[in-house]
Amino acid sequence: LRAGGGHVAVIGGPQSGKTTLLRTLVAALALTHTPREVAVYGVDLVGGGLLPLGRFPHVGGVAGRADRERVRRTFEEVRGMLEHREQVFRERGIDSPDGLRARHAAGEVPELPMAEVVLVVDGLGLVRSEHEELEPLVTDLLERGGGYGVHLVGSLLRWNDLRIALQPAFGTRLELRLNDPADSATDRRLAATIRDDQPGRLLTGDRLFAQTALPRVDGI
Repeated sequence: LRAGGGHVAVIGGPQSGKTTLLRTLVAALALTHTPREVAVYGVDLVGGGLLPLGRFPHVGGVAGRADRERVRRTFEEVRGMLEHREQVFRERGIDSPDGLRARHAAGEVPELPMAEVVLVVDGLGLVRSEHEELEPLVTDLLERGGGYGVHLVGSLLRWNDLRIALQPAFGTRLELRLNDPADSATDRRLAATIRDDQPGRLLTGDRLFAQTALPRVDGI
C-alpha cells in the first residue's frame, strides 16, 4: 500500500481467489496494525464475501450490493475523509503520507482518528456498469487519495472493466488466474501457466509468482 501511489488492483477470473485475497489483505492489516494506524471500509458488490471482515475493530463497516444507499454513503464518507485530510495537511504543513504517519504516531495530529484509510471494493468493475453515479468518486479517490493516506483496493474480472484513464493509478497489480491469459497486463506467457487447480496463485507486477494465504486467524 506504500508503493506506486498506494492503490492495489486484484484481477482474476471467476473463482480465482479475488475475494479471498482481499480478505487476506485486511486480515494482515488487522494483525500488524492498530485501529489508530489504519481503518478499513468495505464495499461488497459481488457475493457477500467481505461481510465477515466487519468483526475486526479496524473495519468501519461493509456495505453490501443490496443496499445501494449504504454503498453510496460509504464512498462519500471516504471521499469526505480525503477532503478533511487535505485541510489538515495544509494547516499542519504535512507534505507526505510518511510525514503523516510519523506525526500521527507522535500524537501531533489529533484531528485524524487514524493515520491511513483503506477502501476495499470487491467488484470494482461493477461500479462502471451498475453504479455509474459513483464513478466520479472512484476517480477522485484514485487521483488524489494516495498522497493523503487514502488507499483504494479493488477487484476486477479484467482490466477492461476499468476505464483506461484510471488504470495507471493502480501502482500495485496482482493477477490471479485470468479467463484469457492474453488479457494479462503483466506477462501473457507467465499468466498462461497459472492453472485452474491453483487457487490463490498469482502474478505480481514485477513478473514474480506469489501465493495467497487463507485468511485464518483462529490458529487452525
